Amino acid sequence: MNITFLIGNGFDLNIGKKTSYYDFYKYYKAQPSENEIIRRLKNDLIINYENWSDLELGLGEYTENLKDLTEFDTVFNDIRSNLSDFIKKQEYDSNEISINTTSKCYEDLLHPEIYLVRGDRSSVERARLSFISPNNTTINIITFNYSKSLEQILKYENKPIDIVNHPGCKIQNIYHIHGFYNERMILGVNDASQIKNEKFKINAEIAETLIKQELNKNLKHLIDQECIETIERSDIICLFGLSMGETDKIWWEYIGKKIAKTGGHLILFHKGKELAENMDIFFPREERKIKNTFIKKANISNEEIEKVSNRIYIGYNTDIFKFDDQEKMNELILSEIMNSTSI
Repeated sequence: MNITFLIGNGFDLNIGKKTSYYDFYKYYKAQPSENEIIRRLKNDLIINYENWSDLELGLGEYTENLKDLTEFDTVFNDIRSNLSDFIKKQEYDSNEISINTTSKCYEDLLHPEIYLVRGDRSSVERARLSFISPNNTTINIITFNYSKSLEQILKYENKPIDIVNHPGCKIQNIYHIHGFYNERMILGVNDASQIKNEKFKINAEIAETLIKQELNKNLKHLIDQECIETIERSDIICLFGLSMGETDKIWWEYIGKKIAKTGGHLILFHKGKELAENMDIFFPREERKIKNTFIKKANISNEEIEKVSNRIYIGYNTDIFKFDDQEKMNELILSEIMNSTSI
């Protein structure tokens, strides 16, 4: 069977990296700049912070304040360059990661259903048993992150990994749909409707830079197509650490279409408010909200809502991708930040 994980920034936050938009803005505003265009941008970050709760949507909105391609390139390149440096400062040596952390990550990828409530877990387990070889599992990961955290933890070196003590199970690929901090780094919006400047919407040079799917197409790396095909082949799809933001809407639509048309199961791992003791009776409300959010973002038709909803399971505030040596990993990250700052 095929399991596909889509991983977002919540993964890096979960292992202690300071990669929230808030952390980046704090870093970015502290960087010196002599350029008046960049000074205006940073001032807008302070005055209109609520418009920048999502960096990519904020960038699309901010285009309204830019006059031409030159100003756009100045802003875009400055943000992109500083974001790259910001992510790079938090990378660390994978040799420092314990075998227990690597093993736990393998197990979480192989059996995400163990983090579901009992009834949902049973449904997924029954689905697994329906396969001719239920113990043969191929895992693919589509990460939206620029960091190499997954590669470091899994000891992945761009070739399939056979998982120890699990014959027939392997990690096939880790796809970086948005590239890396030092290579093919894609930053932008989902489509032209998210570009506020009307002139920029019809400017081909800006569209091929700012609209993600246009840039993926023009770079001709075919990774986006490989990700689409991977989703279509999946029997279980898991989303972790993703806010299901509007700038990646195309991916929620691909997943929704796959579940609606050809089946499969979708597990949404969600970090939300803690339910007070003995208040788990309110879990169904939270579950319904999360499902409805995905259904709306995925543009599921009214005729298919019930069918899709029955195939969605919610992992709420689980321990997936939580590791025993979390404190050590936090120390490694802090050490790298301090070392890079002192250079």
